[in-house]
Amino acid sequence: MRSLSPKIEYLYYYPHNEFEYSAAVIGYSRVVVKNIIPGSNKTTGWTVHEFYTDRDYPVKTSATTLPSSPISRKVIPALFLNVENVRATVEQGFCTILSNMPGQRKAAYTFDGDSNCIRKHIYRYRLPNLASRSSGVSGMYPNDSVRSVPIRVESEVVVDLRKQVSKHQTFNLQLNLDVSPAPPLPIPIPLPPVWAGYGEQITEYYSVVVNKTLYTYATLTREGIEERGARLDVEYLAFDPITYRPLVQSARNKFGTHTYGYELPAYHVYP
Repeated sequence: MRSLSPKIEYLYYYPHNEFEYSAAVIGYSRVVVKNIIPGSNKTTGWTVHEFYTDRDYPVKTSATTLPSSPISRKVIPALFLNVENVRATVEQGFCTILSNMPGQRKAAYTFDGDSNCIRKHIYRYRLPNLASRSSGVSGMYPNDSVRSVPIRVESEVVVDLRKQVSKHQTFNLQLNLDVSPAPPLPIPIPLPPVWAGYGEQITEYYSVVVNKTLYTYATLTREGIEERGARLDVEYLAFDPITYRPLVQSARNKFGTHTYGYELPAYHVYP
């Protein structure tokens, strides 16, 4: 006789939190833009744009292991009394880490008609360190103070608590009529014995599931531009602590000269 219930070894639970994964879209890691002259096979050059994808920064998931023996059973057997208590306690945690790096610009290269690279643009980002949360950027506050702020990480925690208790009671009462001869005279005497029994089965199930989702946001901190021998390094020195928009930037040319730019948010002046 074959059981109709599914076998546990045929069930697949991975990946955890699959609904958090990116949708099935087409993402490009390299895009080539060309200008083609009509009626000619020659080109005036092309530009190559590179982007980060989910392959560079995939979704990370982790989960705690289940208890090795979550079920406890207590049985009290007796002649007229039978009590059984089965309790299962299970707890497990899941964590999903998402990043905004897929789709961010990685580099851009411009080539001339002779396939010579005439311009290069490189982007550098700073990612949060979830292990120590030590990585951060400089934040500028309305009182003109500059303090270190951690790179933005948003978290969402969902806790699911469940409890299920079922109790099953049985009571049996048996009445029999036996006839037995009583010595020394063989006179039948009726003996009505009474047999009573009580049974109780209690099943308890408790579960705790914690699901945590982390949304990490990288911050653009540097840009390097090279064009026909000239070089320009742009570094973002201070950011808005709320929106993480760069407020102070420094541009250094190949001669080591720095040029600074400053942007003041409106709420710094009108709080």
